[in-house]
Amino acid sequence: MSTDGSKAYLHAIIDNFSRRVLAWRVNDSFIPAVTAELLMEAGREIEDATPQVLEDGGVENYNNAVDKLVDSGLLKRILAQTEIRYSNSLIES
Repeated sequence: MSTDGSKAYLHAIIDNFSRRVLAWRVNDSFIPAVTAELLMEAGREIEDATPQVLEDGGVENYNNAVDKLVDSGLLKRILAQTEIRYSNSLIES
């Protein structure tokens, strides 16, 4: 929150291996569908493989827009601390 009380919402996609930010956006309101847009942007650089996205159970990750990407086969969703033992704490921090 800024000194004037306004909020900014940062959405970011990072590569777990290189720690490189693949796509990001800042909005003045919380828009869960932005995640799908950023995943598409980040996935454009990946060739010859289905990108895997490590997510938590938040509404920004589980919504119609992201579900359509998963259902289409364009990416594979992995639920942190459920399907794997570790978390997505790196992006959360």
